[in-house]
Amino acid sequence: MPIIKFKQGIPHYFQIKDYFNRMIDTEKWEPGYKLPSEYELASSFGVSRMTVRRAISELTQKGKLEARQGIGTFVVEQRLSSIVTNLFAPKEQEGKHIVLKQSFVAASGEIAQFLKLREGEELYQIDRIRYFGKEPAAIERAFLQKSRFRDLEEEDLTGTIQDILTDRYKERLTFLKSFLEPIVADSETAKLLNIREGTPCMLFWRVTYSSSRVPAFCSKNIIRGDLCRLQINSQ
Repeated sequence: MPIIKFKQGIPHYFQIKDYFNRMIDTEKWEPGYKLPSEYELASSFGVSRMTVRRAISELTQKGKLEARQGIGTFVVEQRLSSIVTNLFAPKEQEGKHIVLKQSFVAASGEIAQFLKLREGEELYQIDRIRYFGKEPAAIERAFLQKSRFRDLEEEDLTGTIQDILTDRYKERLTFLKSFLEPIVADSETAKLLNIREGTPCMLFWRVTYSSSRVPAFCSKNIIRGDLCRLQINSQ
């Protein structure tokens, strides 16, 4: 256990909690990891057990740690609802999806890497427009493994992919990874989103994982900058 170089003016428990947070968020402590005992942690950090206990208690309340009586304290697998992200915070909350195209493609490049599949694996590709009210807000291109989600093309794809995988395929989706990049709309994007070419947008890659920590699907989203904001809930 590394020793923290404590900063003056900041409570020790808070700095320990921040250290625990970093270990969890960077997955150096994976779900199920058992923390050392309070005594061991207190000795390592050179603080009282009460200080360590307060840091653990606050992270337990936030759902990042779980104390099991008589066993120890463990890292909890993070749920979708507790991780970042409401990338869409629209002017009108209710949205819908319009399917543009469904096709089969071979996994390659970054898609194969995101889904942890070999090159050439057959995938579903689903292209959709997401609306908020009457306004087209985002273009979504989703990729899913065909052999894992059989007959997906027969499903109603106007709802969220998460709901389809949960309800129809009984997938337990637990966490996601997101990659954001500012871009400007090209001519095709501008036409689909009813904006001018060159309008600022956000390119948003999302990889959603099942409870077994296997990628369930990934999606490439281009989002209108004037209809959304990025909200990050830090813990």
